[in-house]
Amino acid sequence: MKNITNYFSKIIYVLIACAYTKLVLDIVLQDFIGRATGTVLWRILQWLLISTAFFVTGLLIYKKHLFIEKHANKIVYIYIIVLFCAQVLLGNELRVIPKYDFSAIYHGAIDWLVTGTFEQFYEYYYYYPNNLGPMFFLMMLFQVASKVGIFDFYMIGIIVNCLMNGLMVWLTYVLCKRFFSISQAMMAVLLYAIYPPMYLLGAVFYTDQLTMMFPVALIIVFYIMRQKSDSISIIGWSVLISVICIAGYMLKPTVLIVWIAILCVLFLDRKWKHLLTLLVSFLLIFFVTHLGFDNYIYSNHLNEEKAQMMNTPTETWILMGLNDNPGFSPEDTEFSRAIINPAERKEVVRNEIKNRIKSYGVIDLIEHLERKGVMAFGDGTFELSYTFLFGFENDTKFEKSITLLGENYHKYWELCSAIWYVMLFYSVYGMIHDAYSAIKKQNVDLRNMVISLSVFGLLCFLLMWEIHSRYIVNYFSCFVLLATNGITKLLQRDNRTQMD
Repeated sequence: MKNITNYFSKIIYVLIACAYTKLVLDIVLQDFIGRATGTVLWRILQWLLISTAFFVTGLLIYKKHLFIEKHANKIVYIYIIVLFCAQVLLGNELRVIPKYDFSAIYHGAIDWLVTGTFEQFYEYYYYYPNNLGPMFFLMMLFQVASKVGIFDFYMIGIIVNCLMNGLMVWLTYVLCKRFFSISQAMMAVLLYAIYPPMYLLGAVFYTDQLTMMFPVALIIVFYIMRQKSDSISIIGWSVLISVICIAGYMLKPTVLIVWIAILCVLFLDRKWKHLLTLLVSFLLIFFVTHLGFDNYIYSNHLNEEKAQMMNTPTETWILMGLNDNPGFSPEDTEFSRAIINPAERKEVVRNEIKNRIKSYGVIDLIEHLERKGVMAFGDGTFELSYTFLFGFENDTKFEKSITLLGENYHKYWELCSAIWYVMLFYSVYGMIHDAYSAIKKQNVDLRNMVISLSVFGLLCFLLMWEIHSRYIVNYFSCFVLLATNGITKLLQRDNRTQMD
């Protein structure tokens, strides 16, 4: 059994490295399209300069690791406070006018609090029950705020969003410090610090941003649980993983991918007690939570039979992902809704999925999936401009730079994407290094597997689903960890580096 799981571990490491190498090559080639030779060379120079800056900074951190170790906690806490203040101030400056899905969860939460019902949004939630969780979360926050006399609910959303982002940074730091090194921990924090969209997140407290802390929270708790051997500790940490995962799932279902990755790693690590305990605890807590939430919603607000008739089936989102433009499709939405019977709707949409796949053919389908990968992972701005295009409550000097139609947006996009691509380069380097090490070693090191397997799962999901580039935002911490791993692996090849 040990040899078999080692064999599969090697295959998975190699598969992940190949998939992301191909993805990054596709992104780079797409980036070059439409550029003159001079701008292509300038773009390459940008990447080289940023890559060198990361490497030199990492080298300095390693050289000064004794000083860093002494003052690391203070540095990180100061940065998190600065980040929080900057996010809140910019969030207040960039208050948007909620529309579409954002309006449904924000205004729905306020209506629920004020009137005791979100009746004007019932039709929306019959179609899209996946956003009931985020609306309930905001409603509870607003209720707590109203109890203490605070009625600026948008500011409450900003503050909570910023606190959760700060917690993401802190968890990343603690994870690296405890399970890797203090130098890697500081490098990870630095990657957060230099990334422009991190400072603009405050005003956009939609599902993608609200769940940014959950992947890294799940990973660090898993790392702790993995070290435990006594049953009580395993049960306790398994319950915590399950609670965190279900809370994240209620806000954004893609959080579940990390949990699946954790189960896979436990299987490959042959930790059967951990695996069974986590599986049972999750299923029990999920069943109780889901049953309780659904019972409350469909007993007090929505009609269950009507919901079954109107809920948008999973197949519709897969169908949208097979369009030339694989984003949200009003045409496919109407096509799906036009079929009244839910069972018949699923069957008709499934047949349409089969027809679209056949219409592509093998080569064209592969090219379509390549384009989807580039669309999902090729934007370095967190696609915040999607929400900013709703319009701001007040005039802001940032509008020209951070909204898609702004005259300076291209410069902002170039800066963000250049940093993001370099992070991807280092991530892929780390993946390739891990794959090479796995092939060489008899016993495979699985420490990085849960992180890389999580983003691989995200890639697989998005290739199948309807996509926007904002769908990868809540996995940003994983890419920070992977880029840090890549920088570290490169530094370890440098003889001047004194590892801590």
